[in-house]
Parts: sequence; structure tokens; C-alpha cells
Amino acid sequence: MLLILARLYKKILGYLPVRFAKDIEILRYNFETYRRNSYVQRIFHEERLSNLRSEILKYYSSVPQDKMSYELSAAVDFLKHNPITYFPCNLTRKYSAEMVHLTLDQESQMYFALIKGKRMFFKRGWTESKCIEYCYSILEEQDENSPHRYLSESFTVQNDDIVVDVGAAEGIFSLEVIDRASKIYLFEADNGWTEALTATFAPWREKVEIVNRYLSDEENHNSIALDSFFQNKKWPDFIKIDVDGAEAKVINGCSQFLSAQEHLKMVLCTYHKQEDESVFSDQLRAKGFNISYSKGFILFINDKLSPPYFRRGVIRAMKRKI
Repeated sequence: MLLILARLYKKILGYLPVRFAKDIEILRYNFETYRRNSYVQRIFHEERLSNLRSEILKYYSSVPQDKMSYELSAAVDFLKHNPITYFPCNLTRKYSAEMVHLTLDQESQMYFALIKGKRMFFKRGWTESKCIEYCYSILEEQDENSPHRYLSESFTVQNDDIVVDVGAAEGIFSLEVIDRASKIYLFEADNGWTEALTATFAPWREKVEIVNRYLSDEENHNSIALDSFFQNKKWPDFIKIDVDGAEAKVINGCSQFLSAQEHLKMVLCTYHKQEDESVFSDQLRAKGFNISYSKGFILFINDKLSPPYFRRGVIRAMKRKI
């Protein structure tokens, strides 16, 4: 059968103009190259993760149980019985694509999902499958038991708080607190996400400001420091920072504000770099913050991991003048 199809393919090419025949051959070659490369990359990726899992388990086999916290022991035990994953806990079995239901908005031609009764839009041009995969991953990420969970029952946005969402992306954090906040500033430099955020927060446009710039320690047409942005504005009460490893720049750009503000809550991602947890914890404590952490640990396999491998996902920092 394959031989017959191959002969038929060549025969069809023979009837086509030379230019079209060459174009088809180029497309076929590119597709085959992509398919082979993707397969090879997947094999290497799986092998790397398998080797990393063995490396981690070997490392912790020499660490006495009484030297590990309950959370760390639980993460290591999970890894003994499961493949390596970002969240080494049973949370990975809780969510699936079947739980996500999408609707195509006819006016904007963008997909949205209902999150606790509120519409959350995805980037224009995203396929239905990509939206579904993304949606269930962030639902998992913001589960109450997730190491990446921004809020907790005792650490959350209060009524009438002014909120700053740095690295807003799809806006799931701000969407959760929109009814309590008096004002939310969404900092998002990705144009695709700012369009989606505009649609998501249209019902609350009077108290939401979308800032299409990076929040950083630099001042140019693409970025601004928080110290400068709030120079003539009422200071925020709650800040969330999740910017894919650029958190240090955001912290450096609001040093004056962090020192001067007497009442403030901050959620800050600490898993993108190995040293972030200790560095940020020391910096914030020096400015008068009390520090706590989200539950469990993250294995950030996008980075080159080294002992102790597991990283805290989120710092929850609070400063309150008595």
C-alpha cells in the first residue's frame, strides 16, 4: 500500500507545473524534518527528566529523614512513585482538559472560559486545544494546595484594597479579587494578553487600568519602575509579582516604596532562579516584612537544577505597622 501511495504521489507531482511541484516537495521536506526533530527532542527531554529524577532521589537517599521537613519528605516520597513534574504532589491528578469548557465570543472572535462565573479570555488566534491546555494548567497552578498558589485564606486582598498585578498574563489572579479591590493596575507587556485582558475586565473597566509596559528598575518606552509610576498616585495595598525570572528588577524598581509603605502585602514568585527565595526573603525582612510561603515545593525543570533541587514557589510577605 505504501509503495502504491508513493508512486501515486510521484505521478501527481509529474502533472503539476514545476514551480508547484517544487513547492510541495519543500513543504514535505520541512514537515518531515520538523517531525523527526520533534521526536528526537521529545526523546532527549524524557531522558533528561528521567536522569534528573534519579539524580534527585539519589541525593535525598543520603539525607536523614529527621533533617527534612514534612513537606520536603512528602515531595521526595511523591517522586519515588511518580514521574518528575513541576508540582511534586497529588495535585497533578486533580485537573484534566475535560474539566474546561470554552466558548467562542462571536464579537471578538476570542475564546473564553468561565472561571467562578466570570469570563476569562485567551489570546486571539489560539486554537481551542491550546486554550483548554493552558486553562487547566493555571487552574492546577492556583489550586488551594498548589505550591504556586498566590493567596491563602489568611493572606488575601481585603475590601477596597488597591492592587498591582505585575505580569498579569491571562489575569486569573486579578479576576479572583476584582470584586473586593477598589482599583487594580494590570501590568502586562504582551500585546496578545493585553487585548484578552481588555475583554476579560470590560465589566469592571471603571476600576481596572491595563498598563502595556514592563514594571522594572529601568525607565524607557517599554518599562517603568513602580517608584516612578506611583509617584503621584495613591499607593497600593497589595502587589503580586510573577514575571518569569525578572522579579529582582521589579523589586529594585520599588525599593523606595517598599521602605516607606507601612501597610502592604506582597506575593512574589521565587522558583525561577535557585537563589531567589533566600535573596528575596532577606531583602524583604530587612524592609520590615514578615515572611511566609506557599505550600510544598516546585521542581522548575525549565532551569538547570542543582541541590537541593526543590524550590519554594511563592513568598507571601506582609508589613503592618502596629
